[in-house]
Amino acid sequence: MHVGYFGVWVLLNIITSHRFLHYVFFCLIPLFFVACEPNQPVLPLHTLIPQAWQGYQHQFIDAEGRVFRPYNQDDTVSEGQAYAMLMAVALDDQQTFDRVFNWAKQHLSRSERFGDHLLAWHWDVDKGVTDWNSAADAEVDMALALLLAHARWQDQQYRRDALPLLQDILALETDVIGGERYLLPGNWRVETEAWLLNPSYFSPAHFRLFYAVTGDERWNELLRSTYTFLNRLSLQATIPVRSGLVPDWIGIDPEGHLKMAEGFSHDVTWDAVRMPWRVALDVLWEKEDCAMDYLESINEFWVSEWAQKAGQFFLEYRLDGETLKAEEQVGAYAMALPALQSLQSPLTSEVTHKVQTFFHEDGQYFQDDRDYYQNSLSLLGLLSLPYPAHSTLPSLVREFQRFTPSATETCVKNAHSLLE
Repeated sequence: MHVGYFGVWVLLNIITSHRFLHYVFFCLIPLFFVACEPNQPVLPLHTLIPQAWQGYQHQFIDAEGRVFRPYNQDDTVSEGQAYAMLMAVALDDQQTFDRVFNWAKQHLSRSERFGDHLLAWHWDVDKGVTDWNSAADAEVDMALALLLAHARWQDQQYRRDALPLLQDILALETDVIGGERYLLPGNWRVETEAWLLNPSYFSPAHFRLFYAVTGDERWNELLRSTYTFLNRLSLQATIPVRSGLVPDWIGIDPEGHLKMAEGFSHDVTWDAVRMPWRVALDVLWEKEDCAMDYLESINEFWVSEWAQKAGQFFLEYRLDGETLKAEEQVGAYAMALPALQSLQSPLTSEVTHKVQTFFHEDGQYFQDDRDYYQNSLSLLGLLSLPYPAHSTLPSLVREFQRFTPSATETCVKNAHSLLE
C-alpha cells in the first residue's frame, strides 16, 4: 500500500515536467502498478557478443562462406552475405569476412551476365541463382562493409571493390521522383504508375560516408530524400499512420505523393523493423538532428507500448499502431537498441536486458537457433552500440572518419514546406 502511494506521488511530480512526460512517466507505470518478474541473470555484452558471433558462424555460415537460411530450405539471399560482412569487420574477423565476400562474388555476381557490380538477390541450393534482380539494401550494406574493411585492415583492394559497386548503386538502384532522388528496392521496377519503395533500405549514415569517399552529390540527394520521406509520411493525410511508424513497402507517384503499395505489405513488420536501426546510425555516427526528430517519434510509441503492454513491445503492427501479433521478438528489441541509446531513453537498459535474456548461452544463439534473420538483427543491433568493451561499428566508423573528409550535407528541417 505504501509503495502504491509513493508511486502516485512520484507520478504526480513527473507530470509537472513536460520534458520527461513521455519517457519517465510511461516507464514508471509498469514499475509501480504491474507485477514484474525478477530480472534473469544474463551474460555481459562483452562476453555475449563474441559467443553470439561464434554461434552465428556455426549455425548460418558454411565452410565456403555462404550465409544460409534454415527456415527457407537453406537458401541464400544477398542481404545475408552483407550482414555477415558487417559483423565480421566489426569484430575484426578478416578470415570470415573474406570467405563470405568471395562466395558472394563467385555465386551472386551479375558482372558476366549483365556487366554491372550488383548482386543477384536469391540463390537456391539446387538451382543456383533463381532471380538475377538485385536488392539495394544488400549492396548498400556490402559497400559499407568493404569501406570499413579498408579502414580496419588497410588493404586497398577492399576500397577498389567498393567504388564500382557504389557507382552501380547510383546508376541502377536510384531514380529521381517528384524532384527527389530515392533509393529503389533494386534494379527492377513494378509496372505501375507509381514507384515502389522499401523505406527500411534507406541508410542515411551510409550515404554520408559514401559521399565522403566519392564526392558524388547524388549520395547527398539520397540523404535528403530519406528525411524528406519521413517528414512527408508523418504529415500526409491520405494514409493513416501513427507517428514514428514506417511501413514495409510504400508507393510514390511521379509527383512525389505517397500511396499504399498494391500487393505489398503496408504494415510495420519484418522489413520495417530495421528502419530505427538505420536512422539511429546517423545519430550515433553523425549526430544528425533530423534523425533525432524521427527517433523521438518512434520512441514515444515504444514507451507508450511499454507502459500499456506491461514492459514489452512487439515487432508486428499496423501502420496506425494497432498490434498485429502480440509476440515478443528479439529482433524488434535489438533494432530498437541503437535508437534508444542515441536518445538516452529510460528504456535502454530494460530493452538491453530483454535482448540478453533471449540469448541461449548453451547453443550461442538468440531466441531460435534456426532463425537466421532474428540472429542477424540481434548481432547487428548490439554491434551498433557505442560500448567500449568490445569492437563495434561506431568505433570503426570513427577510425574511418579520421582519414576521410566528412560530408557536410544536412537534412531539410522545414518539414511543413514539403507538402506545399
